[in-house]
Amino acid sequence: MIYHFYIIAALLIWSSQGVVVRTSGLPVETLVCYSNLFAMAGQSLILLSPSIRKAIPPLNQFHYIIIYAILVLLNTMAYFIAFEKTSIANAVFTHYIAPVVVAVLAPLVLKEKITPLTIVSLIVATLGLWFILGDISLSELFSSGSAGRNSNRTGILAGLASGVAYALIIIFVKVFSLKYNAYFIVFFQNSFVALSTLPIVFTSVGVRHTPDAGLGSLLIFIMMAIMYSTVAPYLYYSGMTRVEANRAAILGYVEPVGALTFGAVFLSETPQLRSLIGGALILLSGCLVIRGMRAPVSK
Repeated sequence: MIYHFYIIAALLIWSSQGVVVRTSGLPVETLVCYSNLFAMAGQSLILLSPSIRKAIPPLNQFHYIIIYAILVLLNTMAYFIAFEKTSIANAVFTHYIAPVVVAVLAPLVLKEKITPLTIVSLIVATLGLWFILGDISLSELFSSGSAGRNSNRTGILAGLASGVAYALIIIFVKVFSLKYNAYFIVFFQNSFVALSTLPIVFTSVGVRHTPDAGLGSLLIFIMMAIMYSTVAPYLYYSGMTRVEANRAAILGYVEPVGALTFGAVFLSETPQLRSLIGGALILLSGCLVIRGMRAPVSK
């Protein structure tokens, strides 16, 4: 049972990302690049361990890890753009199209069985998501409008894109969790994201103003490196070793509830009644999943 709490803890940590993105005043590419650079530098120490070096997979398996790292990059960039362009609630809850995608893919890719309780939990969680997103229409996504509406539309589409990438990440993590060392996977994904976004940061100078890197920015990068790029991924990866992908996806609904709370407390984004109803339904779905979990089978 401890493994699903690892996943919940990781998601609660990640749920505060929107507040950091919105209050930092830094461009998305700068946040993503430098936080992962700091994480890469700190985590490089793990390569000093002989056991970790022995766990590095052979080169003929690296294409799977590279695909996974690309998905992490797409998910992170799209998610942060959503936070920048639209409200915390819109960004997080559009991102959570992921469990629906996972529920469809897991039986096909991972050969996992969909239990009746999983179906009920998914329906309850989706109903909660419908309540929260009740004011977002298709016309808002694809019609032209004012700058504010265009920004909101961009944020919503970015949230949906990050949701699809996140769903594929859940599937990949489930596959990797039994094959590869968690420390190496997290180090590699952070290194890939940092080095991939570094050219974007340099080419964006003069296009998007990047504030001078003072002590405040440095502390933000270090905090993000520790919490979002190190602690949370390790907890999540460890949890996924024993939790089925479709159940982990529904547990993921804890993140939007946490993000909604952080947004209300730190950004004064007061949720409407339908958001509170939706959040309650999402929490209920998570409780149903936890209650229905079987004891983990020993390896």
